[in-house]
Amino acid sequence: MKTPCPLCGEYPSTSVNVLDQAELVASDWSHRTFYRLYAQGIRTWGQLRRCSAGRLLTIDGLGRKSLQEIKWMLEEKGLELLVPEPGKPAPPLPGKQP
Repeated sequence: MKTPCPLCGEYPSTSVNVLDQAELVASDWSHRTFYRLYAQGIRTWGQLRRCSAGRLLTIDGLGRKSLQEIKWMLEEKGLELLVPEPGKPAPPLPGKQP
């Protein structure tokens, strides 16, 4: 059963990369980065990729070093952060009030 992305509420298409559906594993990350992402409802590589760098930096406890770690981990998997379409605002993070 498909579940919607907690960030944008969209359901993944059938053409989604298999890795996008793979869950993030705590042992691969620093404690701070993993648990800050987890607290925001970011559980899969696909959910992480749909965040912009600016959006990630709005997460309490996530700073430039965590962002560097995220980019490095994505690069190791052959992935990168997806850039939102120009003029389209990034979806709010789960649990964040506008």
